[in-house]
Amino acid sequence: MNSIDFLTDTEIKAAEALLVQKITKKSLEDISKDLGISRRHLFDIRQKQTFKAYMRRRAMEQAAEDLHEVISALKTKAKKGDVKAIRTLLEVIDAFPTKKHEIKQEINATHSRSDEAIEAERREIEKELQQLNLLN
Repeated sequence: MNSIDFLTDTEIKAAEALLVQKITKKSLEDISKDLGISRRHLFDIRQKQTFKAYMRRRAMEQAAEDLHEVISALKTKAKKGDVKAIRTLLEVIDAFPTKKHEIKQEINATHSRSDEAIEAERREIEKELQQLNLLN
């Protein structure tokens, strides 16, 4: 089932109004008046998990809709020689994949070390770091 299946018409209208709130510059008071509900009711709506899930889904849909325009604008700037746009575009299309380092550590549960052995190793590392002037 979809999160929208659990929302009332008022809740869906509230979500849509909140998604464009930055554009419309409407306050929560204005939105609640437009919907014919109290601010408290709007607050309660905003606390519902199904409402939050719907808001996340709608925000992702809006972002996906805008992505084509954003990429087009980025391409235009990059073609004009904007270095930052070129770099960003190359990152977006993954032209230069980030180097990833993987560290694996195996722990042998049957081999336990004493506190003294661990402390001795710590002191040894500390000495090496002091020699490299990395430790104050």
